[in-house]
Amino acid sequence: MPDPGQKVALLVEGEWRGGFRAVSGPLTGKEGGIVVLVAEEEEYRASRLADRRPVRMAWPVDGLRIEE
Repeated sequence: MPDPGQKVALLVEGEWRGGFRAVSGPLTGKEGGIVVLVAEEEEYRASRLADRRPVRMAWPVDGLRIEE
């Protein structure tokens, strides 16, 4: 389970795609599954510089992994 700010990869159509950051810890999604809010790396950095919340999306925890 990633902590906010950790780099993550998302499982998209059977492939792992990097370049994302966790924005939240685990949350319960609308349909009852566990999700983490994620943002693209560039958006995450830009939002921190501008002192605003990043544009983010919910992603199921079974479809993400922590990157080093």
